[in-house]
Amino acid sequence: MCHRMAVWMLAIVPLGTLLSSSLADEFDDELARQDALEREIGAVNEGRLEFLLTPPPGPPIHHQHNRVLFERDSLESGWVVMQQCHENLDAVASTEIVFHPDRVTDLRVDSHNNIGGIVVDGTRVQLENVGAGASLCISARSHALHRHESGYILRNGPFMRRFLDGYYPLHVTMEVWWPAQDLRFVRASPQPQPGFNVIAGTDTLHLDTLFKGRLVTELRFEPA
Repeated sequence: MCHRMAVWMLAIVPLGTLLSSSLADEFDDELARQDALEREIGAVNEGRLEFLLTPPPGPPIHHQHNRVLFERDSLESGWVVMQQCHENLDAVASTEIVFHPDRVTDLRVDSHNNIGGIVVDGTRVQLENVGAGASLCISARSHALHRHESGYILRNGPFMRRFLDGYYPLHVTMEVWWPAQDLRFVRASPQPQPGFNVIAGTDTLHLDTLFKGRLVTELRFEPA
């Protein structure tokens, strides 16, 4: 896989993008596309999106695990605490994880393995000399919770792993906690189906999906 032309779109919260440094200057265009995607959530989840029942043969698939915690004031502010961990990163010489500058704050690196160098610059995490099977955990506060009619929507994505014009398998899991909130989970978009599993409890939710293409998720909540 030629790193110079590779682009991985790996997102939680409004846009978290992993892309080669040679394409970082094009990120403004991607932000504009993201804004358009958020206005057309249904269209994003159609067409190229394909849920997978089993991992394809070959090396371990990139796994992105996301943890989202509602704070006491999250329903008013829209801000939540998130941690994003990447496992089985592709081996590349240089890459960046870039978040939407208006929707992420307090970005920091919590841990990493088999990565030669890391620099946090605003809402960008620059990675150098990423080895095979490398891992990285980052955390931040994210403006991902939105009021909707009588409830709230937690919107994330688009999740994707793209190389040139093709999409490659990506394993995404998400844990959501809303302790001390008078909320109940109502439904998810896309709806649960083979390859896209959602299990909800009283104040926790677990999402697990394996797919190719672009995926935007919406988790809807209402007052309990």
